[in-house]
Amino acid sequence: MFGIFWYGFGVVSSADRSMGKTVLLASLRRATANCYAAEGRYPPGVKYLENHYGVVVNHEQYVVQYETAGSNIMPSISVFEKGTDSEAAYE
Repeated sequence: MFGIFWYGFGVVSSADRSMGKTVLLASLRRATANCYAAEGRYPPGVKYLENHYGVVVNHEQYVVQYETAGSNIMPSISVFEKGTDSEAAYE
């Protein structure tokens, strides 16, 4: 019985971590679009979004890859969980 409970807890924890990456990615994309709408340019990096748009990144748990190609081109944003090779999304 304990084994079944432990297995179920592991499945829920895994889904929770996956959801966290998805929520963080959506938050980053939304803040990036809001910045473009308000300022007429995309933000230069994640720190700018944290400082000016209230995005909160748990840097101990996630690595954010933010690549810009210019101030008027939507940046490529990826979120990775530290210690794994899994990726939330990549554009």
